[in-house]
Amino acid sequence: MSEKILFIHGFASVGQGVKSLQLKQWFGNDIFAPDLTHRPLADLNDLATLIKMEKITTIVGSSLGGFYGLLLAMQFPVKLVLINPALQSPQTLQQYIGTVTRYNGEQFTWSQQQVDELQQLSAQLSSASFQQLDQSKILVLLAKHDEVLDAQVALDTLPKANIIVDEFEDHRFADIGKYRQQIDAFIHANG
Repeated sequence: MSEKILFIHGFASVGQGVKSLQLKQWFGNDIFAPDLTHRPLADLNDLATLIKMEKITTIVGSSLGGFYGLLLAMQFPVKLVLINPALQSPQTLQQYIGTVTRYNGEQFTWSQQQVDELQQLSAQLSSASFQQLDQSKILVLLAKHDEVLDAQVALDTLPKANIIVDEFEDHRFADIGKYRQQIDAFIHANG
């Protein structure tokens, strides 16, 4: 069976970035990588609709996209690859309130309302649904030199996940290619 993969980009990034293009090279055209609107509740709803409509089997989420991916995995039976997941996104993204420029040059407004929505979503990480999440279906790539996030938060939140800590990468984790074999094996594993 062909895997259908949803890539969820990080804050101020875009769907058609380096990581999603690498995934398309590796896995072909069954990669969905929409641009987020940076309205957390609406984005999560749109992503859930896409998962149902396209019968997504795997989510790959980077930074804020990793946080969203974790929340979606509580609703859908998917495999999950998290790249430096922003599991404390309300606190981390508070500092960006105002006008933000995406990596492609487009601008959007980030407000306290969006931070509040992230806070509302973050509360789900202590819910019964989160406690029942099968962490063996989660692969986490963490950068030891992440200048944005504390990798220990992901280690503490997901102690039973499959975790790789890279000694050289930073928050962007631009070279996921060196983990292609592990990512491919994880996505194609049975179960």
